[in-house]
Amino acid sequence: MKKVLVYTNLEKDPKEEYAKKIRGILKEEKLECVFSRHKEERPAEDGVDLVISIGGDGTMISAIRGFKDQNPLFIGLNVGKLGFLTEMTPQTLKADLKKILSNRYEVEERNALLASIGKTSKKQYFAINDVVVGRGQMARLIGVEIYINLIYVDTYFLDGMIVATSTGSTAYNLSAGGPILKADGGNIVLTPICPHSLRARPLVISEGDTVTMKLISDVKDMKEVPNLNLDGQEIHSLKNDDIITVKASNQKIRILSLRKEHFFKKLRDKIR
Repeated sequence: MKKVLVYTNLEKDPKEEYAKKIRGILKEEKLECVFSRHKEERPAEDGVDLVISIGGDGTMISAIRGFKDQNPLFIGLNVGKLGFLTEMTPQTLKADLKKILSNRYEVEERNALLASIGKTSKKQYFAINDVVVGRGQMARLIGVEIYINLIYVDTYFLDGMIVATSTGSTAYNLSAGGPILKADGGNIVLTPICPHSLRARPLVISEGDTVTMKLISDVKDMKEVPNLNLDGQEIHSLKNDDIITVKASNQKIRILSLRKEHFFKKLRDKIR
């Protein structure tokens, strides 16, 4: 490990105290340390071996999104609220960094998603937690046809449809009543948001499946249009008959694990 990028959320670390502390420890080990600030700079930089985010889960997801075309290791210092992804704490920071620098860690590989709009579009959008087709500012339900591997499943009228990874199953998917998936599993879950149906239920599929969603809403006022939302951090407008395709990315997200803490124990401790 030669180069480390520290990605700081200034709302969580306004005086950059934790960033400076991390830099000091890394400097002692003669490692190259570069800095980037959440919402101010793009976090990606060439040749980075490890990315340390300072903030909460949202900050760490933002950091990962900035490196979607590279494959460094990630770990987060939790100075936010939930901290489901961010394993380090201010109390354990120094000891945890020493563990990392002495290679005493395991690597958890997580799925990511790729989404595209249109049948022939080559533009792919990246998501760690979820891809959501939502009604945006529209005051009525949207219609969405769902296909799995091009096989028709059903048509839903609802506020939106979530397609989530196992990592994202404890995020928006959980709030919408979807199932929790084990973090190291490869499954994907589809969860309807406020469906106008008694039979609309979440659906768990495998990581090799492809989800196709066709928007069948009658959008007349272009000031109020449905949208495609990626991790709650990137939004794209949709139009009538748009086709959205979602599948698992071939590239895995590599997150450091410093403690052999069982998933269900973490779930019990973090989500109450």
